[in-house]
Amino acid sequence: TQSAFGRLAGQTLTTSDCSFSIDNAYASVVVTSKSTTPLAQAPKLLLIASAQARNTGMAYTMGMTGVAVEGSGPVIAESVGGTVSFKTNKTALTLYAVNVDGTRQAGVAIPIVSGSAVVQLKAVYKTLFYEIE
Repeated sequence: TQSAFGRLAGQTLTTSDCSFSIDNAYASVVVTSKSTTPLAQAPKLLLIASAQARNTGMAYTMGMTGVAVEGSGPVIAESVGGTVSFKTNKTALTLYAVNVDGTRQAGVAIPIVSGSAVVQLKAVYKTLFYEIE
């Protein structure tokens, strides 16, 4: 598992196998192998990208230091945009955005450039979860 989180906009953060260039001011992006195999050799990966999220109807106190109203489901989440790259030994990979009910959206081919997969995160996917294989 490799990740970037916190204030991410305007920079590229790099780990041993990943590179994160995220558009959101604050976000958390995680890439993890779905097996014990390291990222670069993993047959299946899970990518989770989240930014601000809150319950429907949630409200903060005047000074934004606490929650005044908890609200309830569904949770409303800000989409994460940007690029996540990771080393891979694969010649072809597909990105599947995962819906809230666990079903996959249509697969999108991931470009592989010089041994790195380049994933474009887009608001149009309307998800926090992605499967890669």
